[in-house]
Amino acid sequence: VLVPNGWLISATPSTDGRGAFQAPDHKSWWNQNSFYYYTRKDQAQYIDNKDIRFQVSQLRTIFPNEWARQNNIPYVEAILLALKPGGIREPGLIEI
Repeated sequence: VLVPNGWLISATPSTDGRGAFQAPDHKSWWNQNSFYYYTRKDQAQYIDNKDIRFQVSQLRTIFPNEWARQNNIPYVEAILLALKPGGIREPGLIEI
C-alpha cells in the first residue's frame, strides 16, 4: 500500500512483555524479530516473501512511558522505509 520510499512507523506492544497478550482484541503478536521477515533476506525466505521489503531506519524495544514500564508492557518501535521499484534507497544497510 505504501508508495516507493513510503515510511512505515509502528509502535506495537511486544511479546517480550504482557501487552501483546493482555487485550482480547489483539489478533497478531510482534517483537523486534518479527520485522526480520520483511527486512532480512534470510528470514524472508521462510514466508515466501519476495515483494514486501523494507529498509530499517530504527527498530528497538522501548517502554513509552512509566505506566508501561510499571506494568511490563514494552513496545517494539519500527521505522521502516518501503523498498519498491522506482524508489531511491536511503543511506544505510539493506539486508533484504
